Amino acid sequence: FATKLESAKDFDAELHDLVADTIKEHKRILFDGNGYGESWAKEAARRGLLNLRTTADAIPHLIDDKNIALFTKYGVYSENELKSRTEILLENYVKTVNIEALTMLEMAKKEIYPAVNRYIGEVIATLKSKEQVDLNAFADRELAKKLTDANDGLMAEIKTLEGFLLEIKGEEDVRTSSRFYCDKILPCMARLRHYADTAERYTDKTFWPHPTYADMLFSV
Repeated sequence: FATKLESAKDFDAELHDLVADTIKEHKRILFDGNGYGESWAKEAARRGLLNLRTTADAIPHLIDDKNIALFTKYGVYSENELKSRTEILLENYVKTVNIEALTMLEMAKKEIYPAVNRYIGEVIATLKSKEQVDLNAFADRELAKKLTDANDGLMAEIKTLEGFLLEIKGEEDVRTSSRFYCDKILPCMARLRHYADTAERYTDKTFWPHPTYADMLFSV
């Protein structure tokens, strides 16, 4: 655009033609719907366009031939600079997710799991007290089961996540690492988060070790 407009004899006319030609030529990439929804995923596939959902998907395309040609043509980056930048971005991605995973493990193992277990013990004690005097303890039994299921799921994902982190530890190829973190570790973290969120919904506030969403949203 700059190259054409800087040498334009009639700027307004040249700009008008440039915009019109560009829209005609690139109309297939224009989409005014929800770019994060399934509607775009289907539309992108229909139009033959890339749909790069994750950082690990997107960053390697920085050094596609067409992108190298663009950046080198205008002196923005050299090819080597682009390759270095790609490696650094992927390395930062891996390190960031690694720190998040380790933090999640620390919170889940040492704070959430024990706290939920303590509350389960409280619920079971109440359940037994009711049964001793022949009161209905159905709600307590159901609550204890929901909490136990959530905590069992939480611990299972903790073990899976620990295994994944050990598996990828020491991997020197940052592309391999980034794909592993994207495809294995992040989904595992999402599952662990699900069980923690479930436990939070049923755990007495006085037992929960962290501020709840309600605390964070409405307590200030």
